[in-house]
Amino acid sequence: MTLPKFFTTVTPLSKVLAIFLFVSLPFLGYYLGNKYIPNIPADTTTTIVEKTSESWVKPISTDTIVPIVKDGLLNIYSLTQKVLQSTEYKTSWGSGASGLGGDAPISSPNGKLIAFINRGDSSNLYILAAGTQKAIKITNYPVEYLNSWSSDGSKILFYSGKDNLEVRKISEGMGADPVWETIEKFGKDSVPGFHVFNVNNGQDTHLYPVSTSFNFFDSNRIIVELKQDPNSHDTRLVLFNVETFEADYKTVNYPIKSFGRQMSFSADGKLWARTVDDGSTDTGVRITVSQFPSETGDIVETAPWAFIQKPLLNSSGRFLAYTKHGEQIKDGQYAGQYPDTTVIWDSLSKKIIKILPGFPEHWVDENVLLIGRVEYGNNPTNFTSFDLFNTNTGQIDSFSVK
Repeated sequence: MTLPKFFTTVTPLSKVLAIFLFVSLPFLGYYLGNKYIPNIPADTTTTIVEKTSESWVKPISTDTIVPIVKDGLLNIYSLTQKVLQSTEYKTSWGSGASGLGGDAPISSPNGKLIAFINRGDSSNLYILAAGTQKAIKITNYPVEYLNSWSSDGSKILFYSGKDNLEVRKISEGMGADPVWETIEKFGKDSVPGFHVFNVNNGQDTHLYPVSTSFNFFDSNRIIVELKQDPNSHDTRLVLFNVETFEADYKTVNYPIKSFGRQMSFSADGKLWARTVDDGSTDTGVRITVSQFPSETGDIVETAPWAFIQKPLLNSSGRFLAYTKHGEQIKDGQYAGQYPDTTVIWDSLSKKIIKILPGFPEHWVDENVLLIGRVEYGNNPTNFTSFDLFNTNTGQIDSFSVK
């Protein structure tokens, strides 16, 4: 087939038209494409995330609660209703490992959330919101220890041990004959070591650079202890940021002496309290409160070794609670001999304002301290009653778990 000549002849006009289309069509396509496709914001996050739950919904709390373990079950005490309620969840109370954490439930700083290890579900991590009875399953792998909450209550630090066929059966046996005729499922995302879970966005982050940790220092940093010298008991403290994965080796620029690992911090990280045994006193140990990271500050009390322990600062750092062994309470407060007492010290007056029987457990809020009490001669972890002491009013609310 022969085309007419005007279809095949190249003219100056056809050249201009071809050049115009060749240049303009790409720009036209780019313009129309931008009009059609919506803008997508850039991802600016720097967090190293192991798992993010896309369906995660932040728990809503309607009460303030305290976790109590009774007969192997999680119980919660409502501060507003002043009643002790039982739950269906099996958990533990009392054991732990230095530098890793403990197996007892721990409440967030504001008492709105409780993190616990569910022994009835392969030791997975659960979170219970105040005012609810249904806990939320967080992990699909076993958790060995709970370490601490961040100061703003947005993150929970915990430790996951090695999970394999042998460990699973040994942990189930607990000295008895393990049950072998079962079918058990293992989580594909189980990674041994420290993890941090963010309750705001449902992110589970594996902290692979961290092998030990005391607790959270503030809302994003945790305290890590490193051995300075294999031939010495002295250690160094490192601040590790769980969001940016930056390790600060320089803020604490001196070695921590032996027995200095009992410490706590105010919510803003500006004050710290610790038990110090550096050989400078004849009587043994002392508890101090000072500006972080200074070594010098107020000496709260000095006593023989192990007679004073477990310093706990409240969120502002004004009040300090600690355990004193073998203290006798008199002068109208309490009479009789108690094996252990809780001492409460006020940083403003620089004085001890209260001595109560029992062990200081944790600060429920800025003013209220939870104290666990046992009958004389019982295991210190088997609390039979609790006191809630209010430093603002001096009021003591007591409840029994017998």
